[in-house]
This record gives sequence, C-alpha cells and structure tokens, in this order.
Amino acid sequence: MLDLPSRLTRLHTDERGVQNIVGYSLLILIVLGGSSLGLVATAEQLTAGERQTKTTKIETNINLVRGDGIDIVQGAPYRRVNFEGVDGELRFGGTEELEVRASGGDVNITQAATANFTTRLVEYRFDPQQADEAIYRTGFGLRTKQFENSENALVQTQPVMQTGNRRTVLILPQYRRITDASASIGFTQVSQVPITLSRRNAGTVSQLATTDDGSTTVMSGNITVDETPRQNAWVRYFKSSPQFTAKDGPDADTTAEYVEDWDGDGTPEVRAHFESTRLFIRFAQIGVELDARL
Repeated sequence: MLDLPSRLTRLHTDERGVQNIVGYSLLILIVLGGSSLGLVATAEQLTAGERQTKTTKIETNINLVRGDGIDIVQGAPYRRVNFEGVDGELRFGGTEELEVRASGGDVNITQAATANFTTRLVEYRFDPQQADEAIYRTGFGLRTKQFENSENALVQTQPVMQTGNRRTVLILPQYRRITDASASIGFTQVSQVPITLSRRNAGTVSQLATTDDGSTTVMSGNITVDETPRQNAWVRYFKSSPQFTAKDGPDADTTAEYVEDWDGDGTPEVRAHFESTRLFIRFAQIGVELDARL
C-alpha cells in the first residue's frame, strides 16, 4: 500500500514540472515573438536605409552632370561621368528657355540687347511608371528635386548667377542630345553607364552700359525663364536669393526683383530684374551622350 505522504509528494513534484514546462514555453514564445518584431523593424529600417542610399547616389550623380556642364562652359573640352543608377531611368526631359534683355533709355549697349538660350533637362526618376516618385533634374546650372504630381520643388543646387550694381554674371550650360544617341537609359539593378559631355558651341556675351560721352552708367535688365516644367523651383530660387529680393521686400533699396508669370498670360514664366553697369554671360552648348557604350 502506498502511503499518503509519498503520493502527495509525487503529485506536487509533477505539478511543478508541468509549471516549469509551461513557463519555458511562454518564455520561448516571448523570445520568438520579440525576435519577429525585431526582424520586422530591422527590415523596415533596412528598406528606408537602402532607399536613402539610392537617393544619395542619384543626387550625387546628377550634381556631377551639373558641375561638369559648368566646367565645360568655363573652358573644359569634355567630361565623362560614370553614372551609377538603380531601379529607375535616366533620360532627357523637357526644355527650358532663358532670355536676358538689357535696356535703359539713353543708355548705349555695346552688344545686342537681347540674348536667348535653350537647354534640355537631364533628369532621373525612380520607377518611371509611378507618378508619385521624385524627379531629379539639372539644366542652366539649377539642380532640383520635384514630384510630378506636385507643384512644390526643392532647389538642391543654385545656378551660377551673380548680380549687383557693378556687374551681372551668368554661367549657362545648355544640354543637347547627340543625334542618334539614346534618349533614355533604364536601370533595373545597381549598375554604371558612362555619360559623356562634350563642348559644341560656346561664347560670351559682354555688355557695357555707357552714355553718349563714353562714361559708364547703369543698364536695366531682366532674366526671364519661360516654357519650363520647373517654374516653382525658379520662383523659390529667386525668392531665396538675397540678390533677387523683391523691391517691396525687407530691403526696399535693392536693385533686383522677381515676378512670377510677369505677362499675366497664365504660362509658366519667371522674371528677375537687375541693374548693372556690365552684363557678362558665358554659355556653351553641350552634347550629351547618355550611354557611351552603345
């Protein structure tokens, strides 16, 4: 016969074993559950980090295209960029037109009072089938980021424009698509393609304002950007640049102003006013070949 105390002791030991097993199971579930949550969070962080890395690569490469264009305007014969892209498309976008006009009553101008320039935009967009993706563009030295379904635009690098009473200086790279060259290059994975930029036609416009007796004076001029998909970016640039602060702004004595849609016809023009003794414009038409291997 089994005595009662021994049986009770054995029952107690069995119950404690069951409790231990249940406790271990709960601990394993908690650890595994916590690990799963950690894996999900880590995956999201990796995705965001990878996207930021991709964005940084594209911004860096578009900025190289911009900088090399300016180098060519200033005398370099050609430049080559190993453009690294991923999950997107590099292409020629629309055009921008820029007009510089100088005048001023009895003021004599040493060269033609109006100069017109046109550039193709070089742009990159992740997944071109998605309208909500950002478009990175450069043209006339202005580098921007803009969403196609949004009017807002971010000025990432300003154009080379300086204006003041003594002189106004503009450096204007004008991109052209080389005949028979690719209009776009698609990237389905991280890869590099060689982009070449070559100097085609270049020149300088130099205007000096003088009176009839030959002494220097001040000319009145306008810089107008027309037919552009980046109107808001140009407006932001003129608004944020102290040299183009509106005359009714903080500095009422400034000699520059900006006017959005200056002629009131509803088309995207942006105009900035300047007054200077000398106007100096350096420009170059730059042939762009998007994939030199083709």
